Amino acid sequence: MDNILATFLLHEADIQRLKNRVIVKCPTLFHVSSFTVTCAFTWACMVKARAWIGEEVSENELEHFIFMADCRAHLDPPLPENYFGNCVVPFLVTAKSMRLIDEDGFIVAANLIGGTIQEKIGRKKEIWEGLERWYQNISSINIERIVGVAGSPRFAVYDIDFGLGKLQKREFISIDETRSISLHAGKDDKRDIEVSLSLPKIKMDAFATIFTSGLMVHE
Repeated sequence: MDNILATFLLHEADIQRLKNRVIVKCPTLFHVSSFTVTCAFTWACMVKARAWIGEEVSENELEHFIFMADCRAHLDPPLPENYFGNCVVPFLVTAKSMRLIDEDGFIVAANLIGGTIQEKIGRKKEIWEGLERWYQNISSINIERIVGVAGSPRFAVYDIDFGLGKLQKREFISIDETRSISLHAGKDDKRDIEVSLSLPKIKMDAFATIFTSGLMVHE
């Protein structure tokens, strides 16, 4: 089935309202970042869109969300100050589809994503724990129910200039094949976040409606 690629903008005010909602609902969750709420809200909307268009969703079906986190500042012993390179670890969170489809699906997702980061990053000596089993673990799950993340809200891609003038539009075309969403800082305000994803048109229409109405609910 042919997919279409679309980009949705979360303004700083939207992100702050989502954060406030999570803080109220999850008072013991300390890692309530822009990344956490953006990923949680998008993931929940994607799963809700499945049910919206009539896809069969079984009671015990599982949804998976995969993302990478920068761990350079969280190692013990620490990396040298002049280290130049990546140092990321993968994270996997899993939830029953019906929990994300429910009214509080966003809160469930935020608690899972933020809680996983909070637990893993806080245990510096154990941050690599389980990595040797990573590929074995993900090979056993349904690839159709995985959502990944490309890019980062910290990537100010609109500051890139190759001598052709200011970048007008940035999209990760690879997400059409990888079942991922892409994130990067907004064009006009770096505190905004652009979220791009690729879905069949019928599901994209449902996602757009759920995404937009969901932001209105959290106002």
